[in-house]
Amino acid sequence: MSPARKATFIALPAALLAGLVTAWLISSNLGDAGETGPLEKVSVQEADGTEDVCANVVIGLPDELDGRQKRAVTGHPGSLAWGDPPITLVCGVPKPDDIETATNLTAVNGVTWMVEQDTDTSDYGLPGSNVVWTAVDREVYVSVAVPSDASGSAIISPISKVLGERLKGTGA
Repeated sequence: MSPARKATFIALPAALLAGLVTAWLISSNLGDAGETGPLEKVSVQEADGTEDVCANVVIGLPDELDGRQKRAVTGHPGSLAWGDPPITLVCGVPKPDDIETATNLTAVNGVTWMVEQDTDTSDYGLPGSNVVWTAVDREVYVSVAVPSDASGSAIISPISKVLGERLKGTGA
């Protein structure tokens, strides 16, 4: 067998193996397009005048939350989602109607949250009844829709840290 033929027999399988490994690495880093593509089904309205403050919040949010990769939210620059089913954060939401009489308040990393269980979260792009956490002691209200089967405190803790650093407290 000629030296050129031997080199071809060695190089061809090596190149094929390298190509397969490269394709696998790229696909595993990109993840499922359904999980990492933009979330398009969010219809929660953001309050006017919150764009700059919320942009500052979104910049500081983690790339991964509870093992889920971040995703943009189409038409909502002050929002971010993670994974599928999504955990969806919307910054600059209206003041909750029942905040004055709320008994379902909890503090996480210095931020006070109103927690609403079994809430219709379809406006957040999360079908069904899930949990909505709303930060109620910051200069703007921030809501996070969390799937009912996810651990709320593990999800809210890193978000609270960012809100504490990037949003002024109201002292409420």
